[in-house]
This record gives sequence, C-alpha cells and structure tokens, in this order.
Amino acid sequence: MTLSNTLVQTKHQDAVSVLRTYLEQSDEQGVFHIDVYKLADENQIPVKTIGDAVMGSFVDGRHAIIAAVEAQQTLRSYYQNRPEKERIEVKIGIHSGPTILVTLNNRLDYFGTTVNLAARIQGIAQPNEIILSENVFAPLEHKTLLRKYVPRVYRSTHTFKGVDGVYQVYHVRP
Repeated sequence: MTLSNTLVQTKHQDAVSVLRTYLEQSDEQGVFHIDVYKLADENQIPVKTIGDAVMGSFVDGRHAIIAAVEAQQTLRSYYQNRPEKERIEVKIGIHSGPTILVTLNNRLDYFGTTVNLAARIQGIAQPNEIILSENVFAPLEHKTLLRKYVPRVYRSTHTFKGVDGVYQVYHVRP
C-alpha cells in the first residue's frame, strides 16, 4: 500500500493546536490542547508528534492535499484579524511512497525514506506554504484538485540531506 506522509510544523510549541477545526478550550495559560486522534478518520491517521511537528498518514494524496489546503485556509481566516505576534504559521510538506510500519511500545510508527523525504520537504517550506513532492503533484487528478484552490503552483529543484538524488517539488500558497 502506498501512503502519503505529511509533516506539518509551526513556529510555536503546540503544533497540533493550529488546526482550528479541532481546537479545544485553552487552559489558564492560554495554551490550546488537542487530541491528535480526533483527526483520525477512514482517510487519515495522525502518526506522531515530533517536537513541534505532527506527522500524519493518508490513504491517498488527494486527502493529504485537501487537509493541507483546508488547514492553511482555516488558519489564515482564524488569524486574519489578530495581532502578528499571536499568529501561528504552518509549514507543510507532503510526499508519498512506501513506508515501514512497525509497532513500538504498543503504538504504530512509520519509518523509511518516504518519511525522511516528507520531513525534508516540510523543512524547506516557507510559513503558510505547502510543498508537494513530484509523487504527490504528478497525478492529473491532484493537479485538477489544486486548481480549485490556487491559481498557480511553483516548481523548484532541491537536493536533501540524507536522501540521494535531485527532486522537483511544487510550492502551493492557498
């Protein structure tokens, strides 16, 4: 099975709190908390948090693209009239491919080049940007889906630490 791995990172400590749809009430210190498993449904599974990042797995690239675009749009709308210092900016990288799925401490976890490349792609994203790998961008249905959300997609070429080869990636700013 091919899974799309998406790594989302914010410039703030509580990365998962940025998904407004899933926000819970803040505590006394104003910190939002979220149960990442609320994100789970038949098309997506939150895998783990990694520092201030969240990794998710999707059944296919369409679901990853829709989730990423809707998260960015929701954040932009939510923070539109708030002071700059309160805004949370999210960087999203999406890549698909085979992964190694293991159970560690009674929890599923994903490993492999696909996971590493998703993390590297996310790492080059600018705040409020989504970057797609060639694997995710290439299918015609994904390009058609993206046209519903953005007028233009920008391509760039990159090499990534720890991953062999040169990669075309596609920048989206919904």
